Amino acid sequence: MANMDLKRPSRGDSEEELECMQEEFLAGRLQPSAKVVSVGEKRKAVEEVKDSASKGLSQNQTEGGSKKIKSKFKVRKNEEKTSSEKNESIILDNHDIGFPSVIEDIVERDVTGNLVTAPGPVNEPFPKVILRDKGLEGKARDVKKSIFALQMERENFHSSAVSRETTFRLPRTSHAEASSSFIVDGSGLDSSCSGGVVQKIHEENLAKLAEMTNEEILAAQKQLLGQLDPSIVRFLKSKRKQDKETCQVDTKNQQEIMTMGDEQRSSQFSANRDHILASEVEETRSSSSTSCIDMKDKSSEKEIVDSSTTGHKDIELNESGLPINPREAQQWLHMDKVEKEKLAWMTLLPKPNLVDSKTEYSARFDFEGNLLRHDIDLPTQLGLHHHGKEPEVAGYTIEELFRMSRSSLQSQRVIGIRTLAQILSKYWQGLLDGCFKEKFLSQLLEAGIVPLMRWAVDDNTETIIAAAVHAIQSLIVAGPDEVCLDQAFSWFRGYETPSIRPSPQLASEKLENDSDMSELTDSQIISMDVIKGFLRIDLLPRLRYILEVCHPAAAVVGHIFDILIRIARHSLESATQVMNCPRLIQTIINEFLPVHWGTMDSVKGKSRDVYGYPLWPGLKLLRVIASNGRHLATRLVKDFHIMELVACYITIDPSDDKLPLQEILKLSLESLRIWRVFLAYGLASEVYLDLFPVMIRHVQFCQTLSLVEEVEKHRFDYQYAACLVQVLEGVVHIAGNHTEIKSSRRNEKLDQPNFPSVNWTHVTGLFPLIETSLCRWLWEFAHRDITHQGLTVLSSCMNFVGSYLWMSSKQLAENAVDNLEIIERLLHNHILPFLHSKNFCEFLQTLCTFSTLLYPGQNGMQRNSETLVSLGSVMWSGDLSPVLKVNSPFPMLMSVSNLLSLLARIHSHPKQEVYEALLCNSSIVQYLQDLLKKPTWTVHWFSKLELNLLYHLVTLAIEQACGDLKLYHKVALVLVTRISQGDEYMVLELLKRVIFHPNVFLENYDLSSGISQIELGERTIVKSAVGDIIQVSDWKLLQETFEQLPSVSGAYVATLANILSIEKSRWQMEQKSHLLDSLTVECSATPVLPVYWAMMPVIHLYKQNKNGAEATSSYPETVGTISRCLQWCHLLELLTSDIMNSMSVTTRFCHIAAVFLAGNDLFLEPNIQLYLHALIKLLLKNNLPCSLEKKSLYWPDITSFDDFYLELLEHFESVSYGDSLFGSFIMVPLQQCYDSTLRKLLFSEHTPALRILGVPFAQLLVPLDNYLFPLEKDVEMIALYQKSLLSGTLTNTGSPVLYLMAIHHVSHFLFDENETLLKVQSKFINQLLKQKEKETVQNILLYKAPSIQKSDLGFEKWNTLPQERQEHLNKVTRR
Repeated sequence: MANMDLKRPSRGDSEEELECMQEEFLAGRLQPSAKVVSVGEKRKAVEEVKDSASKGLSQNQTEGGSKKIKSKFKVRKNEEKTSSEKNESIILDNHDIGFPSVIEDIVERDVTGNLVTAPGPVNEPFPKVILRDKGLEGKARDVKKSIFALQMERENFHSSAVSRETTFRLPRTSHAEASSSFIVDGSGLDSSCSGGVVQKIHEENLAKLAEMTNEEILAAQKQLLGQLDPSIVRFLKSKRKQDKETCQVDTKNQQEIMTMGDEQRSSQFSANRDHILASEVEETRSSSSTSCIDMKDKSSEKEIVDSSTTGHKDIELNESGLPINPREAQQWLHMDKVEKEKLAWMTLLPKPNLVDSKTEYSARFDFEGNLLRHDIDLPTQLGLHHHGKEPEVAGYTIEELFRMSRSSLQSQRVIGIRTLAQILSKYWQGLLDGCFKEKFLSQLLEAGIVPLMRWAVDDNTETIIAAAVHAIQSLIVAGPDEVCLDQAFSWFRGYETPSIRPSPQLASEKLENDSDMSELTDSQIISMDVIKGFLRIDLLPRLRYILEVCHPAAAVVGHIFDILIRIARHSLESATQVMNCPRLIQTIINEFLPVHWGTMDSVKGKSRDVYGYPLWPGLKLLRVIASNGRHLATRLVKDFHIMELVACYITIDPSDDKLPLQEILKLSLESLRIWRVFLAYGLASEVYLDLFPVMIRHVQFCQTLSLVEEVEKHRFDYQYAACLVQVLEGVVHIAGNHTEIKSSRRNEKLDQPNFPSVNWTHVTGLFPLIETSLCRWLWEFAHRDITHQGLTVLSSCMNFVGSYLWMSSKQLAENAVDNLEIIERLLHNHILPFLHSKNFCEFLQTLCTFSTLLYPGQNGMQRNSETLVSLGSVMWSGDLSPVLKVNSPFPMLMSVSNLLSLLARIHSHPKQEVYEALLCNSSIVQYLQDLLKKPTWTVHWFSKLELNLLYHLVTLAIEQACGDLKLYHKVALVLVTRISQGDEYMVLELLKRVIFHPNVFLENYDLSSGISQIELGERTIVKSAVGDIIQVSDWKLLQETFEQLPSVSGAYVATLANILSIEKSRWQMEQKSHLLDSLTVECSATPVLPVYWAMMPVIHLYKQNKNGAEATSSYPETVGTISRCLQWCHLLELLTSDIMNSMSVTTRFCHIAAVFLAGNDLFLEPNIQLYLHALIKLLLKNNLPCSLEKKSLYWPDITSFDDFYLELLEHFESVSYGDSLFGSFIMVPLQQCYDSTLRKLLFSEHTPALRILGVPFAQLLVPLDNYLFPLEKDVEMIALYQKSLLSGTLTNTGSPVLYLMAIHHVSHFLFDENETLLKVQSKFINQLLKQKEKETVQNILLYKAPSIQKSDLGFEKWNTLPQERQEHLNKVTRR
């Protein structure tokens, strides 16, 4: 407490006050707060503290009740204090070396053995005055030593040299037999024993070396070099080298130095001194230069030694090429040292080396993203040369650009990020296709470009934010795809949008143990899907913040809209996240979709500040979001009142000078597009009534357009007119379905936000206006040279007329007769002249040129990665997809075929000549023939238009019986396997209306081609396991198939309707606005039906049986479905073998064999057995022998042919009952032309099957010789044959074919004259001779040749063993 009463000295206290404080302190005899102690005393004090603490603890424990109760806080504080004291004592014990311990360990260095020389005689009474040598100034700068230090070194060297006048060491040899060691010299040891110890160590080393070989010595040396520090190795080598040099100098000049006079010695010592100083300076320079460049390669001691000796002393500089002469620069301050390595960068670069076209090298780019040639010679002022691995090569690699993007310098980061953005933009344009060994985009994603760009967006610098946003936009947005999607909006059903996302199978494969996506890390999600990765790392809130707070430039705003549009196109989930991002949509509407705005400040048509002005990309974003789902579209209409903005923008005057004209036109165009999307859901139809006067005025303006006017002048007018007609078509569909919507309103499943206010009476006045325009434009097309830009409005008018007439035919109030008269007038007066016109025929001649399906190059989707995909609008060669080009005939031809299809469905007997004019056109026929010749079609999103066209053409041809029906039917057979997902209903329509049409086969196919494959009177004879013998002619089987085609069609349609999801595609195809939930279609090149679709009922049943699922139909229904399936496949094999050959024989064989695995006793049904036998016999007859190839199996459900065959064997053993037909399928892969793996599988692991595999010779599906030749050479297989024969597993009665097969190969192997087989033959023959059952042995030894006609065994035997065989047998047995 006394301590607490004392006042501490302060700065303002006087001297008297300080003396009073000192007296009070001394009087109180208090301990000072700090005490100066020695290290030893400190340790002792700590030990005393420990002892006192332990004593105090024991005393407290003994005192017991007298101990004062302390609070928990006080106890915890004391414990912490005690632990800190303990830690402090431990630290002192570990690191403090007290004086006593240090003194005890000290051992004085023995210097008795060191050479001590007496001072030499002097002539002067006082030491000579040392004068400073002025010549040492330059040397002092080189070696970085003071002048005094160099002066003292010189004097010490002089004195040591003088001392060497009288003392010299004996020379040593460099051999291993040297008398002493070069390394161990005994310095520091006692002089009395140092020599003996050193010599003993040296002799032990020599003895060890003598016992080792050269290889062991080298290995030990390598091990030591790897373990020792490189600096130690250099020291030891330099020591040996110095000793050698010293010895050589000593032995050579010893006598000369001894005979020199004083003056001669002095001059000699001075020369040696200067030489040594110069060598030291040069060595210092060399070591300092080499240490800077050879730090990278420290893999071995050899490399380090080389780098220390070579350095950069050999650099030759062309001083004339330098901007400054190095000699002149030495006179300047701090420029006295010449750094050749740095000056080398200032010389002129050498020319880049020429590289071979086959040589691989790192890709380099300029700042515009252009790929540079490796040998291109560019001026250095472009900034493309840098201090990299190849300084003479211009450009930056991706690795260097990544490094720049991470730089701490803002300018470097901006340049790196912008260059990456330019590269990615050119990549999506197809300008870098084929330039890289591996996928460029995949490498960028693996390198971490996603987190790099996301990190850059978080920067607070405007330029870096702008560059990062541009880079993200270039990474995920394929610019050509967006342009092409906008162009395709005016096509038939062009308002449907693709879902651009990776395959869902990829995500399911990467998800382990069915883990949830929320449990994955950010990097794992990025590796599965880049768009989902950006959403996970909160890109949307950051973009919202940039728009809301940062107010970036117009270009940055445009890039942000592109990013949001791409995210919304990904999936419904992504679009929902964009919609639900807090304040994002509201910020876009408030800032970029206002109702009132001022005059925009723009330079050269580009606005500076876009805040407060309407932007068409904002409307496009909302359109894409609405396309993903009805509920999103409803929220936009109800909660955000988007249609009020649309109505404002549609009615805007183009002459308004507040906005640039181009922006006004695009804004109006995008307003119509988003309205069309709302109408596809049945929304916003009431706006049509509000804007009816405006719409009519715009239609009247469109009527004034001509297809022969200047393109540039009316390009936007054509696009606006096409979109306007599309909007009116959407209104027509809503009005036509008004009654159906009203009746379905009672259905609780429908989620209709409001009842449509448009009925049929509101649209009847539109048809005369559009029909008049259509008729005038059809006449212009037929008689005048029109512009291709105007074809979009012509196509839209055709679609409108077709939809109006189709909906009108469903209205009870409409007069059907009037509609028929309109149709006949339209067909006869306008469409028929249009189809016969010269311009139209020339137009069709370009079909093959603009066909995407016939494109000879590679698909543009090859540049996609697994985690980031595009639509492939730009083909791999960098060319735009042909169907998207301006002169493409497909959009208009699609509208023509759609119009004719709808009119044919309304009018039961239309004019036949109209359809013949289209379907019999030579250009159409040539186009279809080329499609059949091409084995694979180039399919992507934009080829859907072409596939839709083919669907309408083949449907028209079959139903109207026009043209070459066989050609159209074959196209339909191929088309059904090419239609992509999203058009499932179209596939079913093809099956019902085209594929199984009975008249096509009977009247158009040449049945003689199929009958020629069936020999006259040939019959199918099947003996089942239950003993039934069924005989029927193959011709009768074909007749039954023709008669039962309707039931075959029903079986397929019913089966596929259960497998496929057709409702959504049906509503989209029929444009049922009140039933549609989404306008998004899965963007996938995977077809709805595989190429083996004909066997899909069998495969579906096989999967059910394999997975143990319950059957969805009764057994009789299942038997009927499988029978119809086999009937259809039999028909296709007979009449369309060219199409069926697109699948490999192995695939078709496995699909047919899957019938045996589809049920336990399904294959025993007589009807199924008949068609199974006929089908497999036809399959093997039409193809080359031994045409089964394991690698050609295409069946996603089966991993390999061996696995499938193993499954067949197991099923055969279980449920076959020895059925001969099942056995025939088992026998097919056992032919000698195939690998012995499957034969070993049967004879080793499934030997019970040998007892029941009783296929007779008459029921073999392939010739018998295929099982006998070529002869078996596999010793293991011969051993299995002999084992099965001798064990009685394989008998003639149980398996006659396999018995003959085994006898044949074993006999030929045993009597083979090959000398290399004698040892193996001896082993096999000894086994035979020991066999008690002599019949089998006799059959093997006396086997002559196969003969199924002359012998019941299937082969002939020798009566006695021929002499040659007897001699060979004796030769073998003697071994």
